Amino acid sequence: MGWTYYCATEYKNGKIDRLAECRKEFGSNPEWAAIVKDAMVGSIYYAAMKLTKTGEVFGLIVLTAVDKNEFGYKDMDETMHPYNYDCPVGILNLLTPTNNEMALEWRAGCYVKIVKRKLLVKAKKIQLTLPEYYNGKYYKPKDVVNLTRYSKSVWADTDRHIGFKQSDVLRYKFTIIE
Repeated sequence: MGWTYYCATEYKNGKIDRLAECRKEFGSNPEWAAIVKDAMVGSIYYAAMKLTKTGEVFGLIVLTAVDKNEFGYKDMDETMHPYNYDCPVGILNLLTPTNNEMALEWRAGCYVKIVKRKLLVKAKKIQLTLPEYYNGKYYKPKDVVNLTRYSKSVWADTDRHIGFKQSDVLRYKFTIIE
């Protein structure tokens, strides 16, 4: 349940190559499972893993970290409902059907985030509900901010001079106005 750290061996452009480290670590036991498709989204590794004996394909989610020359990871499968919902749709579509409630909730969370991202790209104006403490400032718990889009991934509250990336907006509750 904890983190595993070891001296990294895979580098790209002088930095630890997280994708290569994950492929080496999780693709090295073909008698158990094989990587069907994988991707790094930020510092999180997502993979569709095919079990050798049953042919079942499940979602693997790996949080990664680097500390000097050490690579660290925490691996989970979808049945642990890891609360990381940025799995690419190409990987989600490869997963075999399951009855596991936690896996189903995780998959649904991923698809919801994909849909929200598509809706957000088309929106011109949204209302964003911020948490009580955001960006070093306190807000009322139900404070709603009107935002105007400057580009696909940057939103701004011009009254308070706060900028938001698309990934920030997706973390909070938002309503599309136009």
